[in-house]
Amino acid sequence: MIKASKVKDVKNISTFEELSLAWLEKKKIKLKPSSYSKYDYLLSDYIIPEFSTRTIEEIRLESVETGISNIYNSNRTSKISNSMMKSIIYIVNAVLAYGTRLGYFNVGRAIFELPSNHENKKANILKPNQENVLIHYLLNNRTDNNLGIMFSLLTGMRLGEVCALKRGSIDFKKAVVHVNSTVQRISILNQDFKTKLVVTSPKSKGSNREIPLPKFLLDYIKEFNVHKIDGDLFILGKSKIPYEPRTLQYGFKTALENCKIEHKNYHSLRHTFATNCIKSGFDVKTLSEILGHASVSFTLNRYVHSDIEHKRSQMEKLEKNYKRAAQIS
Repeated sequence: MIKASKVKDVKNISTFEELSLAWLEKKKIKLKPSSYSKYDYLLSDYIIPEFSTRTIEEIRLESVETGISNIYNSNRTSKISNSMMKSIIYIVNAVLAYGTRLGYFNVGRAIFELPSNHENKKANILKPNQENVLIHYLLNNRTDNNLGIMFSLLTGMRLGEVCALKRGSIDFKKAVVHVNSTVQRISILNQDFKTKLVVTSPKSKGSNREIPLPKFLLDYIKEFNVHKIDGDLFILGKSKIPYEPRTLQYGFKTALENCKIEHKNYHSLRHTFATNCIKSGFDVKTLSEILGHASVSFTLNRYVHSDIEHKRSQMEKLEKNYKRAAQIS
């Protein structure tokens, strides 16, 4: 956690660390609390430890790119994620641009190519038989956690989005759910080791969306009497306090253990939903909008990976054309 007392006046900056802190302080008024907390964490735990000893005069593009490479390589054993590295690279470049605007240097933009095998990891999903066992368990064990799990499994909603659902989010007549907020646990500014739950806008503009609810899920929701509670209450817990994401994650872990399914993270529910949609013939544009992705290309790269049998069936379509051509000759 960065202390406000460490932030120096922009006219008296002498190190990359001081420049980074000044940049973050300037950005604070424009950032959502969750984004500020994320940037604060990445600076404190990854960027500043690598660049803290470098003075402004020592900043060169080559040395900055080497520093980014060191961050990646030194954290490979802890499986630093692709998205985290992209955020680190963004922050470093934003700090460099800020230093250029202040007239300290003009080093340009740092570039770091992530190894190709780091991209597009195969989504971790439930197998069909595991999914059937889990659904059977959820139907026969009605708890707030299991309602949240069913939401994610049948709509692809993210963990925080499910925790942020209020009674008013669901239109039972039109059978749709409106996704327009998310719950996150973030660090309290300038207080070490203290956090709080906050309800913020979703991950991106595309994440604000309407999702049609299948009758199967709608009937399951009604069994919890959700349609009878006040519109301002959160669905999970039926309270004015947002549901704790960690409680829902723990509930999913418990459900898997009771179903004798190996450990999977909560996000595997979203991956399972998306994979089922692709197998069922969803067009990618529709699926992208349901998932709230920023672009169709992301959906394609993330989920559209044909198995060998599907590839074989597509090749057989070509074979029919060849046979017709042979008959003509």
